[in-house]
Amino acid sequence: MIKARNIIKSYQNGESRFQVLKDISLDIEDNDFVVILGASGSGKSTFLNVISGLERPDSGKVFYDGKDITALSDNELTSFRKENVGFIFQQYYLLPNMSVDKNVKMGADLANNKDYKNVIRAVGLGEKLHKYPSELSGGEQQRVSIARALAKRPRVLFLDEPTGALDEQTAQQAIMEIPMSFETFFIPTSIPSPPYLISSLWCFICVNFRYFSAIHFYNCVCHFRNIQIVRYHYNRKTIFLLKFTYIIKNLSSCLFV
Repeated sequence: MIKARNIIKSYQNGESRFQVLKDISLDIEDNDFVVILGASGSGKSTFLNVISGLERPDSGKVFYDGKDITALSDNELTSFRKENVGFIFQQYYLLPNMSVDKNVKMGADLANNKDYKNVIRAVGLGEKLHKYPSELSGGEQQRVSIARALAKRPRVLFLDEPTGALDEQTAQQAIMEIPMSFETFFIPTSIPSPPYLISSLWCFICVNFRYFSAIHFYNCVCHFRNIQIVRYHYNRKTIFLLKFTYIIKNLSSCLFV
């Protein structure tokens, strides 16, 4: 479980100081898929940066399974992110002189993951292992960045407006592929698992309102306004049904292959 408690964050701009987060508290359960919505400047990205350990709050605490990461030193925080956290950003940050395979392998190497090609296939790029970023569409490049993050085997995956550079149809496709990729990468395909054994990964996503229709894949929705959470919706059934669908799909593939 992740717990954020009384998070306050502000930035200095010349002689003025601007508050970005105002006393934010939030609990995230294991296996939750969370969407954070809000207008530009409402504090969404800053909140993701704080709870992922990229930035420190002015005050407040962030706990991962009871461990206060705000009390860690800079070196300890770097190690924590390396071992536990994955990121997907709006910009793809792919190395142009490296193939799909090599770009994803960079993330896999951090976790000593030798089976990273499974996740490349899971996002539909199995036939493009040796293509370079310049040879891919925008949607395909974003899939590479998704595969790279998943290949790191993070416990928590943070997504900061990952579809902002894509058209609506491609964006919704990319968003929906993220939870769908978990079945191949985190669930043994030959032995279906009961719901409580499926992946210990938490997923955070910060999206635009124009892609709001994609949020039916997620079970927790937070609305930010004026640097505060103004509305919070939680639906445990959504995540259960998503996992149940994957169990049935895995079982079918075992029975009919």
